Amino acid sequence: MMELVVDSKAREKDLLEGERKGQMGVQVGYPLSFLLNGDAKSIPHSVMDTIKIKTENINGKPLESECSCVKIKILFFARARDLTGLREMPLELSSGSTTRDCLNKLVAKFPCLEEIRGCIVLALNEEYTTEDSVVKEKDELAIIPPISGG
Repeated sequence: MMELVVDSKAREKDLLEGERKGQMGVQVGYPLSFLLNGDAKSIPHSVMDTIKIKTENINGKPLESECSCVKIKILFFARARDLTGLREMPLELSSGSTTRDCLNKLVAKFPCLEEIRGCIVLALNEEYTTEDSVVKEKDELAIIPPISGG
């Protein structure tokens, strides 16, 4: 039995052939009848029963909409700057990510930051914040380690 993978970006011909190379999934809001030119009744029930809407990538993770990422700027101060060698850098995250998610991504990129992670202070858009704050497009997140001196 043929398995038809529905892809909202695929052409009608590809839908009917059941194949679309290079495309990974659908935007779930599109009804099947819309994808098939509004006449789902003309498709045999045996074919309708085998239709599978692809909602995952190859790696098993759910598909995200095309606009699901936010880009923020990370600012490094004091020891964080020394450890990364950077004053600032852009960071792209999934929409709805928190400052904790940002830190996790930064520590994955710069494992040396783990040594100061427990004692840093965060500032989001020049205001102190917690690791539970949600970041938005064009936010600035400052990584501020403890500073000593006299």
